[in-house]
Amino acid sequence: MSKLQIMIVGTGGREKALEWKCKKSNLVERVFCISANTPFDTIVSDAKSENIGLVIIGPEAPLVAGLADYLRAEGIRVFGPSKAAALLEGSKAFAKEFCTKHGIPTAPYVVADTYEGAVAAIEQFAEPPVIKADGLCAGKGVFVSDTKIAASKAADNLLNNRLFGEAGSRIVIEERLHPKRGTGHGECSCIVISDGVHVIPFDPVRDFKRALEGDKGDNTGGMGAYAPYVLDGATRSDIQTRILMRTIDAMNAAGTPFMGALFAGIMLTEDGPMLVEFNSRFGSPETQVLLPRLHTDIVPYLLAATEYGGLAGFPALKMLDTTAVCTVVTSMKYPQESDDNISIPEHYIKETERGYGVQIFRAGTTGRLYDVVGCSLHREIARAKSQQGAQRIRAFDEKRMRFRRDIAAP
Repeated sequence: MSKLQIMIVGTGGREKALEWKCKKSNLVERVFCISANTPFDTIVSDAKSENIGLVIIGPEAPLVAGLADYLRAEGIRVFGPSKAAALLEGSKAFAKEFCTKHGIPTAPYVVADTYEGAVAAIEQFAEPPVIKADGLCAGKGVFVSDTKIAASKAADNLLNNRLFGEAGSRIVIEERLHPKRGTGHGECSCIVISDGVHVIPFDPVRDFKRALEGDKGDNTGGMGAYAPYVLDGATRSDIQTRILMRTIDAMNAAGTPFMGALFAGIMLTEDGPMLVEFNSRFGSPETQVLLPRLHTDIVPYLLAATEYGGLAGFPALKMLDTTAVCTVVTSMKYPQESDDNISIPEHYIKETERGYGVQIFRAGTTGRLYDVVGCSLHREIARAKSQQGAQRIRAFDEKRMRFRRDIAAP
């Protein structure tokens, strides 16, 4: 049997991590990444001419635009949900309505498409609510305000000033969730691979979304992460049954089975785990700390999830007894401004990897530049590796790059 040719759509850190992991599979001959901006027709023609046996779609935009449907219609095997299923991420309003309909625990909310309606809704909440753009904003469309005036300003920027264009022409205004005592930050990312019927979970991840130390500043696409984020068995079971499986079952019953990677952002509250957001793909930088810990060959799971019900009988993923920490090196003014024209020579990257015992994935999109991953049996050692490696990357051009120094801190 000939070995597999894999095409990955996307060229960021998540996709580079998937490429790195898939290359380790004995089933695979070749893996390569292409730009997510490549026209659909070109992706199809390249997949056919290159005899591609599996296409993995990394970013959310092509999924929400229906690339998976387009490839399936051409008889090309693809890992990624349909356009209808990807709406869980493509529209926050749809996701909230979906949760309400199917009893998936999430914060109370109001949807508004006018500034006047938004201000009236904001006043209904006991404390300043969270403001979210309905559409895709590369992780930047969420505003957690300390005052109702600031929340109203965020609504104004989205609805009137069109900060994110059409993505912010409708907004979700939702109650701010607070972490349960003893859980610290209280937020975690839970990702499963699904075939539309079954799910195969990864370990939970702690992601750091705020731009500045101490979880301050603007929301970003992610400044770092570590795994595993340890949860007790009852909490993991609750997330699995009441949020993830309930979502998969409801999508299946609606005739839009979710086949791909489903990501649930979770807040651990006094009332139990609550859904913060869905993503319809592997998260970034979550993927960068999950795959280095994964002992199992991921390729058979990805292939099986391209078929409805294909994961039946597959065993749980086997993870290494290590902690992985990822520090993201960004351009200096990210996320307000992006400087993506910083290119570090390959020999400098390799020297850093060898010298600090890290794995570096080139992120290279919208201000996120390099993902520096350290692994160890001890979290503090993994963190030290990651931070020291990030410091050496930054030293190449320290006036244009920065990173958070508190990723995975005690």
